[in-house]
Amino acid sequence: MYMIAATASLNSIDYGFDIGVSSGVALYLREGFDLRDVQVGWFFSIVPITAGLGAMVAHWLSDRFGRRGNFLATQFVGIAGVTLCALSVSYEMILVGRCLVGISMGIGMSIDPMYISETAPAEHRGKLTTWAEISTNMGIVLGFFVNWLFEDLPENVNWRVMLLCGVLLPSLLIILTLTFMPESPRWLITKGRTEEAKSVLTRTHPPGTDIDAVVHAIDEDIKQAELYEATTWKSVVCAAKQYRHTVWLAFFIAVAQQINGVEGVLFYAPTLYERAGVAETKQDQFTLTVTMGLVKVLFIGVSMAALDSVGRRPLLIFGSLGTALSLVMVSLGSYRELDVGILAVVGTFAYVAFFSIGFGPVCWLYASELFPSTLRSKGMSLCVLLNRAGASIVNLCFLPLSDLLGGQAALFGVFTAITAMITVVAAFAAIETKGKTLEEISAPKGVL
Repeated sequence: MYMIAATASLNSIDYGFDIGVSSGVALYLREGFDLRDVQVGWFFSIVPITAGLGAMVAHWLSDRFGRRGNFLATQFVGIAGVTLCALSVSYEMILVGRCLVGISMGIGMSIDPMYISETAPAEHRGKLTTWAEISTNMGIVLGFFVNWLFEDLPENVNWRVMLLCGVLLPSLLIILTLTFMPESPRWLITKGRTEEAKSVLTRTHPPGTDIDAVVHAIDEDIKQAELYEATTWKSVVCAAKQYRHTVWLAFFIAVAQQINGVEGVLFYAPTLYERAGVAETKQDQFTLTVTMGLVKVLFIGVSMAALDSVGRRPLLIFGSLGTALSLVMVSLGSYRELDVGILAVVGTFAYVAFFSIGFGPVCWLYASELFPSTLRSKGMSLCVLLNRAGASIVNLCFLPLSDLLGGQAALFGVFTAITAMITVVAAFAAIETKGKTLEEISAPKGVL
């Protein structure tokens, strides 16, 4: 099970790598192609926009061809997009390549946590599903590191090499998907391939586990969902009363994870440090950004260790409150007249730490847990669509809105207010799912 989770998480490393490497590549593209703030915003936001489109295809791929087929589709599309970006001779070519990268990410984000969640034993699901999140953070740091490593290459070559490094992990995952990864046992059961599912469950569950009981519970969950007609798009968007709370909670957290400004902080970190007056050179900007990424990875490890003991709900609320307070520091540090730019550094470090404890892992863990088996792929697709829509808005509006409000200080003040409201809603709405099987969580009695 650990090997399966690690293999699936390579997809998340690749997703994080694009976030990390793009923050540095954008600096060179701005100079090399003489881009305006709006064009830089589109460079970042076109990926989450098209990721939403990819997410809407992902459920069809997942349900028709299985989770493994989804993994393969993701990697081939992603490799094509990265290669086109790296070989581009115009801004328009880069955008086309970024569209392909976005579609790949949307498909991948819909499958990664869901696959691990469907395969893992209940008592280890929180920790193992969090591997997708820690892998995303490792990918972000890897992207930051590649920026730093190839900074001194000749102009117009450095950013191309940075991007091309992004084809290595997808190539490895294609090989592992074809040779090692099993199909999701829950998908196999929905297709009537029960014996194959038992074989996979035997491999992924501890010795002595009553596999027949696990299969029976999955069968009952599928029958229960069919009883409440929880099999169509309408039943996701307009969920039956028995599932309404968990479904809408998953959607809320998917949106909330992005509208607090996280990708704005990650993508625009070098720009943020420059405008705060604490990093004048690209080397200084990349050094601070790499350090921020390392902090993010460290604290996702803390969350991984606590999700199956402390629980999802306490970590979500604590992390949300911490991100709100951290944004106050970022806002003050970004106010040049106060001359406390160091607060922007401390604030971003604190922000990614609290985000990695709460929103980061809990968002996708909830999304993979809160839907019944018959709706999981569709629900996950909609969660990714909503999440990427929030990211698109933040990425596209970050620089223009910052200028409109008179600086980053006011913009981060807005993010502070949004995050504070999210914290209040989470305190009332979040539920606890630790230690429960997916079938227990989605059972109607678990919602009442």
